[in-house]
Amino acid sequence: MDNRTGKRMAVKRMRCQSSEQLRRAQKEIETHRELSSHPYILPLLDWGTKRIPAGHIVDMLFPLCKKSLRQEIDDRVLEHRSSPWTKDELVKLFRGVCHGLKAMHDHSPSWAHRDLKPDNILLDHAGRPMIMDFGSVEVADVKVTSRSQALLVQETAAEHCTMPYRAPELFDVPSDVTLNARADIWSLGCVLFAMMYGYSPFECEFHGKKVVVVECTHLRVIGRLPEPPEELKRYPAFLEALTIAMLRKEYKHRPNVDRVLRELDTPDTPDTEPGSQRSIQNFAQFPPV
Repeated sequence: MDNRTGKRMAVKRMRCQSSEQLRRAQKEIETHRELSSHPYILPLLDWGTKRIPAGHIVDMLFPLCKKSLRQEIDDRVLEHRSSPWTKDELVKLFRGVCHGLKAMHDHSPSWAHRDLKPDNILLDHAGRPMIMDFGSVEVADVKVTSRSQALLVQETAAEHCTMPYRAPELFDVPSDVTLNARADIWSLGCVLFAMMYGYSPFECEFHGKKVVVVECTHLRVIGRLPEPPEELKRYPAFLEALTIAMLRKEYKHRPNVDRVLRELDTPDTPDTEPGSQRSIQNFAQFPPV
């Protein structure tokens, strides 16, 4: 607790026993410092590093938030301890997440979060989302030119990117490819699906009206999306279409975060009601990147 203001704080303590762990902790501090003024990024209030015989201890001080988006999804979608979000509430919350991610992608050089998921999005006491946990952050645009480099990127993703939210291009990285920020768009699509149905589409199945958790595998990620039953579809069809667009296997055909925000800001039309057929063609093609 801050003795001056009476506000409660949260301390994140990291025990770094290798130079790579220390580098990632320092990168997390750098990212927070660069973006702390953004309303949808968790602000870093203070930090410190202490050397110990086994390495370093890095402490980071943050404001104490109400809960994570994961906990809010559990309350509203799975456990029904709170009423489900209305369409406007869900769109407002998701729009905030998109703005936080946009701040990272607009940074120079562009940053990719690489582990965006509901657990890494906190909600303050007003319900505003704030992205956190930047230990996985990398420069977004990575040109891979060799098999050894591809394996390194792949191994780093396996260590730092949670599987049900990990983009398919990070599972089996080609030896000649340029990766970019649209890996985060895949994760964003998984987050939106989880806000509507409780889980990432790659860690659940639908058995009637029941959502069943299953093991996430690479085959699930590259397979077909599970189809939610009509009884569980409570949001406008354009949100379903936008989710499908963000989860395109070919990253060049996913929208960037600016396009996602434009779609969220598009006024409602009569064909945006649940179960309607708002044209998915709106999301069918995006300029190659």
